[in-house]
Amino acid sequence: MSNLITEGWEEFTLTCGICKGTFSELADPSRIARHWAGEMVQDVWTEANDDYREFMIAVRAKFSNPNDNMGYVNANTMEPLWVCGTKHNDCWTKVFGSDEEE
Repeated sequence: MSNLITEGWEEFTLTCGICKGTFSELADPSRIARHWAGEMVQDVWTEANDDYREFMIAVRAKFSNPNDNMGYVNANTMEPLWVCGTKHNDCWTKVFGSDEEE
């Protein structure tokens, strides 16, 4: 049985550049189009958490225009680089540090 809320949504899969874990997310095609046309991710997915927004930024970098990697490039593969957040073992925090005050 399909979910009526996400019916027609596109599924994207990315691999973390650190742990090599593979993760998938669904996205509404009309919102994808807005983001790929230049609208800021926080304005398109106002209700989304940081992990989802970072995922959508990487999706844009990988799928919207292969020549526009937006600075997210794995130097070894020249693929857009995405680092998973809290979904796995928090590679993001290991690489970039925590946003929380200590």
